Amino acid sequence: MGTYGVNAALLVLAADIRALSRYPIASAGFVLATSGALAVLWAAYPRYWDSPGLVGPGGSAVGSTADGDPWIGAREPRVVIEEYSDYQCTHCQLGHHEIRRLVKQDRNLVRVVHRHFPLDQACNPLLRRPFHPNACEYARLALCAGRQGRFWEANDYLFEHGQRADAVSPAELATAEAWGSTPRFSSGVERARRPKRRCSATSPRA
Repeated sequence: MGTYGVNAALLVLAADIRALSRYPIASAGFVLATSGALAVLWAAYPRYWDSPGLVGPGGSAVGSTADGDPWIGAREPRVVIEEYSDYQCTHCQLGHHEIRRLVKQDRNLVRVVHRHFPLDQACNPLLRRPFHPNACEYARLALCAGRQGRFWEANDYLFEHGQRADAVSPAELATAEAWGSTPRFSSGVERARRPKRRCSATSPRA
């Protein structure tokens, strides 16, 4: 049935093209109108694949929930978005950019709560095979940065660079040019990597 439908659509399209070929002026107008409509759609459609880099809170209020999860946005929100995310997930990165755009537009209305959900069997018991091999470590780095008041800077840097082949190191994260050199943060991460209880990725919560 589906094949018949496709064939019928192609026949109708071919008939329309033949009809237009008899009227060159109308055909030119049709092509111009179609091109203009496509140009408008291209200009209006959000470019999720080409989002600008984010660096820290950018003037938005930040804090932590009663459970210790970092939030950004409204101090007294009317809308709360809970983001379960993985720094090695491309779709998570795109969603992160879009959610932060909403916060920027309505920073007195919207709050985003970030919850770590690394798709990595090293710390996520729901995973049964390797998937994102650095995701747990990146979540730990972000948690450690948060304990020194730099969660959102680390969060944004890890989203921007977490998908690349070579892993982001604690030293690289601590001295990233995008948000300045912070030696105290670097040493804190290195210390925290030894006792994993202090900087383990949080388990997903309902």
